[in-house]
Amino acid sequence: MRRILVITSTYPRWGGDVTPDFVHELCKHVSRHNDITVVAPYTPGSKTRAIMDGIPVYRFKYWLNTDKILTNGQAILPNLRKKTWYWIQVPALILSEIIYAAYLLRKFKPQIIHAHWIVPQGLCAFFARLISMHPCSVICTVHGTDIWGLGRLNPLKKYIWNHIDGLTMVSNSLVQEVKRIGIAPKIRTAVIPMGIDTEQFNPKRRDPILRQQHRISGPFLLFVGRLSKPKGVTDLIQAMPEIIHAFPDAKLLIIGSGEEYDALVNSRNNLNLTSDQVSFLGSLPKHALPPYYATADIFIGPSVRTPHGDQEGFGLTFIEAMASGTHVVATDLPNFDDYIEDGATGYRIRQQDPQSISQKVINILSDPQPTIPKNARKFVVERFDWKAIGEAYNAFLWDENTPHDCVDEATNRTD
Repeated sequence: MRRILVITSTYPRWGGDVTPDFVHELCKHVSRHNDITVVAPYTPGSKTRAIMDGIPVYRFKYWLNTDKILTNGQAILPNLRKKTWYWIQVPALILSEIIYAAYLLRKFKPQIIHAHWIVPQGLCAFFARLISMHPCSVICTVHGTDIWGLGRLNPLKKYIWNHIDGLTMVSNSLVQEVKRIGIAPKIRTAVIPMGIDTEQFNPKRRDPILRQQHRISGPFLLFVGRLSKPKGVTDLIQAMPEIIHAFPDAKLLIIGSGEEYDALVNSRNNLNLTSDQVSFLGSLPKHALPPYYATADIFIGPSVRTPHGDQEGFGLTFIEAMASGTHVVATDLPNFDDYIEDGATGYRIRQQDPQSISQKVINILSDPQPTIPKNARKFVVERFDWKAIGEAYNAFLWDENTPHDCVDEATNRTD
């Protein structure tokens, strides 16, 4: 069987972990046709070696005090900005990953390295292949944070993807940025998103008991995601007083954790909003999310582009909500153009504009259009189910009639 070594910085520690699992899900579907081995940094609570859904996972330690490490279950870039002393761990992380990946290349002799995120995993894959002297292809998938953030490293990014064998992007909005930074015509590219299980995220998962548990008697508003600046949750909280004025029994549930948690709680309290109006649930495991999506009236993702240039690369939570038959509101960032068309599959609002949020939510609650969630569900099932996405990645990895021009029309175009 053909062998692939997957290099990633984000990988669940166990089944049901709150760590995002999209890389693991992709590995599961690609492993139907391939022998997959995963290498990832050690995180607190994980095992250095494990088998997850039949996939061997190797984790390397790169710092003596493993309770205070950069890869602590949170995103790397926000950690670096929140605690600058984490930067001293970066060289150790990169060097350890190169050495460990090179060791696994010699041990398993895969035909392909599939690296997730161009920095640092793409860099590590490039050097691991070099020092191991093992002949294999290197394919990298960029997810957005590695492209929009760390602009000073653009020359490094350009060098890496111009010296590997293929580059995939999770959204069409990343294509123009990759082209702007500079990519050679000879490099094989495609747009292939991450996917979801459309049977798991389904309107049938609606659960009225959730309303009772969270004391929701009126409109149920929902946000799911990392509590970080690019998610724009501050704007959503600031929109709540006007929404509650129009619908006094409305309640917003915020699911997720992150570096902005304290600031967001303070924002709620400063607006004299109570926990019965805006409630923070923390992170929940993936299997617990479908009933929330399916039961909510509106999912709101107020994403923004930060002064650092950070923004979401794809936004998988929007796809999960759309598959669940929920009204979905997204900002006007181009990242969401692949799947949210205003008035057709969802609703678009201006970013960094709480009034735009409140007006749109009030309009939806006043006059819901049931055909929009139905259209959204149908669109997601056809374009973003893991079965189709897994086949698209498998074809690209082995260069089996895959596109070479940064467009995969079978999975990404809304027109």
